Amino acid sequence: MNAGRIARDARNFGAGLIKEGKSYLEVAEQIEKFITEKGAKPAFPVNLATNNQAAHYSPGINDKRKFRSGDIVKVDVGVHIDGYIADTAVTVEVGNEQKYAALIDAAHLALENAIAMIENNMPVRRIGTKVEETIRLLGFKPVSNLTGHEIRRYNLHAGKSVPNISDSNPDILYAGDVVAIEPFVSTGTGYVDSSGRGGILRVMRERPLEQELNAFYVWLKENFGYLPFSPRWCLEFGADAEKKIHTLLRYGVLYEYSILSDTGGGIVTQAEHTVIVTEKGCEVTTK
Repeated sequence: MNAGRIARDARNFGAGLIKEGKSYLEVAEQIEKFITEKGAKPAFPVNLATNNQAAHYSPGINDKRKFRSGDIVKVDVGVHIDGYIADTAVTVEVGNEQKYAALIDAAHLALENAIAMIENNMPVRRIGTKVEETIRLLGFKPVSNLTGHEIRRYNLHAGKSVPNISDSNPDILYAGDVVAIEPFVSTGTGYVDSSGRGGILRVMRERPLEQELNAFYVWLKENFGYLPFSPRWCLEFGADAEKKIHTLLRYGVLYEYSILSDTGGGIVTQAEHTVIVTEKGCEVTTK
């Protein structure tokens, strides 16, 4: 629960930082610093996907991008304490025009409706149906190939998924399950695909490495385990960390997440909470 409270506060703090002319890098680093100062750790690099991007963009070491008026920014924050994870997100429109207020509200309403129906021994497909119905009634499209996910200790994306559309997913939620519910709403196709490198990495597998490279790999495992991390966080290892990252990517030891963007160029919004399923419903850890 402490991770959830810190994630909530970090999300709200981060949303308040999103202003025209502010840099992506400064915002991400301020949110991550906020988390560590509260006695927790980021469960993944702060995601700041913008406009048609739905997920998996975090600013890099020398990122120069700045927010512009009218940008639609998904602030996706993860926090862990001793491996116990909370994941939450909110969408912010930069400036005062509020052109996409209804699109932002659709994600929040779909999230609220999903959470309200959660109960023990519940098929996740019922949640997908409710999320899709909510979004379509408001005139938008759910992103069909993005889902919520089960969370376990030191495992951000565990076995079960929570769809955002009506489908035949066989997973069942039981008391004690921890899941992130995250509707994505689109003005475009409602389908995302890879659209570039996102600056988010994680350890994929082991393999024999030369001594110097193995020392870096061991450092990565000790600091991040199998949780996602940013190249920004590796600079404390040494000035050649970036070079070592590229080598480990080439060897297949590391994996880099791709930015996921709406294939039709539509604007995407997101809302997300982490919940614990109980015998009588659920408890929202990030609200």
